[in-house]
Amino acid sequence: MTREKKRFFFIVLFSCLLLPLGLLLSPASAGSTGAALITAKISLTGFDIAATTVGQTLVTITWKTNGNTNSTVEYGLTTGYGSTRTNPFMETNHTVTLGGLAPGTLYHWRVVSSDQDGNTFVSTDYVCQTLPTTPVGPETNSIGDGGGTAPGEIIRSGIPMLVSEEGQILKTYIITTGGEAGFTASLTVPLGTIIHGAPGEPINGISVKVLGPGEVPPVPDGAAYSFSGFSVQCLPDGATFSKPASLKFHLATDQWSSLLEKADSSGGSLRVRFYDKVNLSWISVPTRVDPLDFAVIATITHCGTYGLFIDAIPTPSVTGSSTTTAQIPAGIVLPAQTPTFPTEAGSVNWAILFGALITIVAAGIGYYFVAKKK
Repeated sequence: MTREKKRFFFIVLFSCLLLPLGLLLSPASAGSTGAALITAKISLTGFDIAATTVGQTLVTITWKTNGNTNSTVEYGLTTGYGSTRTNPFMETNHTVTLGGLAPGTLYHWRVVSSDQDGNTFVSTDYVCQTLPTTPVGPETNSIGDGGGTAPGEIIRSGIPMLVSEEGQILKTYIITTGGEAGFTASLTVPLGTIIHGAPGEPINGISVKVLGPGEVPPVPDGAAYSFSGFSVQCLPDGATFSKPASLKFHLATDQWSSLLEKADSSGGSLRVRFYDKVNLSWISVPTRVDPLDFAVIATITHCGTYGLFIDAIPTPSVTGSSTTTAQIPAGIVLPAQTPTFPTEAGSVNWAILFGALITIVAAGIGYYFVAKKK
């Protein structure tokens, strides 16, 4: 056999030997699962955009996104906007309250949502008009359970109330502090309530006093809430009500806006607490927020020291790797994907391997006969 023929058969034989070796050293045999995941890139979008609550000086904007994003509303008197309010927490249901607006004024606004990957959704321009200013009569106050008006006689602290022989008050009274402290606190005691003093005897007088910074009991170390700066004391201390009373913190516009900057934009983290002198702690009482009236209202059953607090908002933490599943609203169709089926770890394509072995054997036999012929 000539040298060229020997070289040719050697190359063929060497190539045939490399073929099965490559199969055996493929990634599937190196411990990989070989599974192919079907992925689809979903465009960030927003929907159900609306101004759900419109008041004289506040507007609440709500919307949803198909992935976790922050919440921003740009607003102003023109489409140039100029003002923004942002909630940095990543979520799919968004609520932002705009405060400090002018009554009876048309505002332009739009929502902006950005996710952690840098994708941003910007809505089209919307408009809404705040409600005009309406006078409030001297015999009404917005303290009803439904947020409407509840009739009652407004009196200052310490003025005696009319009571029956049994000690029941004969009308609904609203005891107010006035606005000397920059905000108004009022206590509404409903008709038919019996007010028991500390010894248990019925009384006919209640006082509400705004506390200064040095008069407010401290917040315990490590507490999951912080003091907002607003606190009152209902006197006489320890007096109880036979019916639940309503304690209202009514803030000025700038105070409310500043408070929402410290709390979440919807005011959901605001809480009224009662100071427990025995355990030296602040106890939460039933609380609701009235953003249209810049007010926080608590239901109380006894006199004592009360304060308005901001509950800590949990910061989301990530331990190790995590996977976020986007919520896809109806009407959004994902692009069609070509499925790739998984291959088990260490599997070998036996048809290819068998063909390679046949080739090796054939090459070996061919080489044998050529060499023998020579």
